[in-house]
Amino acid sequence: IYCHNTELSQVFLNLWTNSIESFSQIKSQIEKKIHAKISRQNKMICIQIQDNGKGISAEVVDRIYDPFFTTKGVGKNTGLGLTLSKKIVEMHKGTLQCVPQSQGTLFQILLPYKQG
Repeated sequence: IYCHNTELSQVFLNLWTNSIESFSQIKSQIEKKIHAKISRQNKMICIQIQDNGKGISAEVVDRIYDPFFTTKGVGKNTGLGLTLSKKIVEMHKGTLQCVPQSQGTLFQILLPYKQG
C-alpha cells in the first residue's frame, strides 16, 4: 500500500493502547492477548486487531468515533483517539470499523491495495 506510515502508525498505536487499557478493567487472571492479522481481500489489505479484553458494549459502539466521547472517565483521555484514527484511515481511502464480538474487541481496517 502507499501510505503516510507515521499516520497509520498512530492508528495502530491507538488501537493497541485501547486494548491494553481495556485489560486493566479485567479482574480475572485470564491471559491477556492482542492479535494482529493482515490479509489481502481482493483489491484491499485487511488489518485486524483483536483483543480478549472487556469489549465494547452495544450501547456504546455507535458512539466510539464521536469526538470527545470516552468511556474512561473525566481526565483519563481526550476521547479523540478513535475519531482521529478513523479520519486517518479514511484519508487513505480506507475504512475502520469495530466488528461485534462475543468477547473482547475486534477492529478491522481495510486499505486499498496498490501494486508498485
